[in-house]
Amino acid sequence: KINGLPLGMAMKLPDGREAVHARIGGTASVAGQLYQAETGNIHLADTMYAKSLIPASAYAVGATTVAFTTGGTTAVDTDRFQDGWLIAANSAGSGGQGYLYKIKSNNSAASGSATCTLTLYETDGLKIAVLTGTTLFGVVENKYRAVELTTANTVGHPVLGVACNSAAASAYVWLQTKGEASVKIGGTTLTERYPVVASTGVAGVIATVTAVLSGTAVTADRKGTFQNVGVNISGPAANGFAVVELNIG
Repeated sequence: KINGLPLGMAMKLPDGREAVHARIGGTASVAGQLYQAETGNIHLADTMYAKSLIPASAYAVGATTVAFTTGGTTAVDTDRFQDGWLIAANSAGSGGQGYLYKIKSNNSAASGSATCTLTLYETDGLKIAVLTGTTLFGVVENKYRAVELTTANTVGHPVLGVACNSAAASAYVWLQTKGEASVKIGGTTLTERYPVVASTGVAGVIATVTAVLSGTAVTADRKGTFQNVGVNISGPAANGFAVVELNIG
């Protein structure tokens, strides 16, 4: 990590531009291209990780170490959930349902009823006691842990920022989220002073917002319309780079 900073930490420059700390996934980053959370990111393939994990025991208020029993089909690798989130997803009693906690680290654990231990940040211990048998946990990965180019489809993965520079795969970087930035456009020239979004036809680039009017209803995909990236300031030729006033996140 850059100076040991947590993933997702924001940095604001004196000129007002902002960026977030992230880690590139398995392919080197390209300066000026748009990045999103890893495909399939948020929770592991076994859906019980999102909402149905069984605590290994009861835990008192203030506890910063908690454990759960792993899912039947998916193992957990070391620090998979580092800087991610633990949620008390469901409770039949007074087990703190609805509280969210920041994860500092986790051990590795095999699939099929092994014990995975989470260490929470010291300032984020349990607010409410957890009662075994009544509370169910969910765990969520940090969305900045393995970022990738926005994809050429309408799937609505969270758009996270624009690469400030090129970097090797798995490198820790800054992704710009606000202020003026140079951003790659696709095969269609942008309209100046119009909002821009992630392209649904070309990976890693932006496009002008479009929507289709059908009768009295506007139909649009969740990625190409509802995740606003910013406003185009200068519109170069197709496949070039534009100056965009970013407003991501």
